[in-house]
Amino acid sequence: MQHRDWGTKDYDVQGSVAGKYLVYTDSNYNLTVRDTATGDQLWTQKIGDDWAWQPTVANGLVFLPGEKLTAVDAETGSTRWTLSPKGRRGFNNPAVIDGVLYVSDYDRGIWAVDVKSTKRLWLCEDQDRGGPESFTRVGTTLYCASGPLSGGVIALAAKSGKVRWTWTDDKDSGAPWQIAHAGNRLLVTNGPEIYAMPAV
Repeated sequence: MQHRDWGTKDYDVQGSVAGKYLVYTDSNYNLTVRDTATGDQLWTQKIGDDWAWQPTVANGLVFLPGEKLTAVDAETGSTRWTLSPKGRRGFNNPAVIDGVLYVSDYDRGIWAVDVKSTKRLWLCEDQDRGGPESFTRVGTTLYCASGPLSGGVIALAAKSGKVRWTWTDDKDSGAPWQIAHAGNRLLVTNGPEIYAMPAV
């Protein structure tokens, strides 16, 4: 069992899983990677004093949000690359879909970044919802569920980042929205409310 710093509470731990890797961070700036089959700890390390919430793991990399976006090797913990917000404020929780990393920044911009080349594919600034923290893609459309401020759903053209539509229920739950899809349906939550809508 891993020893965490004194004072770290269970509710401070956030993580994600993909294939053989379970990755999580805690409020004392630890990043830990475990083997999903055995539970064995592969490694743990400090991530400095930069803030990080929920990491994501894909393509053998762990992606950490913060003042900059950092990609570390899932096997070794060594830093592979970092992405600067280029004068904008830091990054929210990222997601990777088919080799493209989607992440929002604190200025409500939404980024698409090629995981291999680290090239920014597009930046969408033309949307009226808060910074998304949950993403899913259906066909040629990227659906984003925003944070608790000015919450709602944003539909973007996945190739260009152009806004197709936005929607909100005008209710402030105080929690980030979440989104997923099943077939041709989107499932969206805003606190205790859940909505089903067509993925169009």
